[in-house]
Formats: sequence, structure tokens, C-alpha cells
Amino acid sequence: MIKSGKDIPDKTLERMVKYRRILDNFEAEGKAIIYSHEMAKLAGNTPSQMRRDLMSCGCAGSTRAGYNVKEMQHKIKEVLGFSDTKHTILVGVGNLGKAILSYFSFRVPRVQVVAAFDIMPQRIGRVISGTRCHDIHEMETIIKEKNVTLGIITVPREEAQALADRLVAAGITGILNFAPVTLDLPENVYVENMDITMKIEKIAFYSGEN
Repeated sequence: MIKSGKDIPDKTLERMVKYRRILDNFEAEGKAIIYSHEMAKLAGNTPSQMRRDLMSCGCAGSTRAGYNVKEMQHKIKEVLGFSDTKHTILVGVGNLGKAILSYFSFRVPRVQVVAAFDIMPQRIGRVISGTRCHDIHEMETIIKEKNVTLGIITVPREEAQALADRLVAAGITGILNFAPVTLDLPENVYVENMDITMKIEKIAFYSGEN
């Protein structure tokens, strides 16, 4: 029986997203078959781990014959739970926000940033990497108009909680939080925290161990 994304551990789900990206690249290159050792190397894990992951979503293949790229794409999409483009918004169009808009506009075709928001007059009305920046007072209206369920927060830590509360009240159920603060939100809202400073400190620690 094929598991849904909600039944799969976070780490396995992260690997599934990597696999899908790799398969998309293979399809774009016109390749019909991929082998476990190829995929494992590109995903940064082992062939045995990759085969276990693929078995959990019903993908059949073998070491000799390989895996059918299109079939694997279909199975993984079933597990991840969506094939249509998801609409998201970004709040806070400073340097980090601009970099994220640029990244999403070219590299994440399944997630479309349909609007950005800020409080600075010089940013409002501008189109940045294909996304228009609006006054933050328009946020709730645009979320409802564009049926947005995902939000990206790139504001200072002291503003993050109040902003997240507004997003949730407007119907947002998933938040990618770049503010260095833990958000207190309802259990039905999924939050992924991206504390860049913490990540850099962790890298600095481990690099010093070498």
C-alpha cells in the first residue's frame, strides 16, 4: 500500500523531494531510465536507502534494469500530495527577501510566489524577480483573492509573531520562517524554521573539528 506524505517521516519526505527534482532533470534530458546508484549519488545517500524509500511509495525497479523515470515521478507525486502549482506569498522584501524571490522565480516551478509585501514606500509597487510588492495592509485581501495557503516570512524577529498570527487568521496553513524566533502557532499550521545564523554557527563548529 502506498503511503501518503503525512505517513512518512520528515527525513524520508525530504529525500523524496530530492528524488523528484532529480527525476525532473532526467526527464528534461530525455532519459527514460535511472539506476539506483546514479540517483543515490545525486541525492547524497546510499543505493540501499534509496531503494527502501522508493519501495515505500510503490516504485518497482531493479539494480540491473533500473527504474522508469516517468513511473517514479508519478508515484512520488502521489506521495507528496500535489501536482498543481501552489501559491505562496513573501513578507519582507529586504535583501534576504529579494534573494528568495529571485530563487523561487527560476528554480521552484511547483511553488509560485504570487505576491510580496512590505511596509517601505520605496518597495511598494515594484516588480521584483517577476513578483509585485504590495503594501502590507493589502495582505489579507490578496491571500483570499489568490487562494494562498503558504507564506514565507523574512522580517525582523520582533515582527515575526504578530505577522504569523495575521497569516494564519487569513487562511495560511504552511509557513517558511526565516526570522530567528520560534513561532507560537496552532497545531494545524506547519512551520519550517530556517535560522541562517544558527546554521552558519553549526558549520563553523564542525569545520573547526577537522
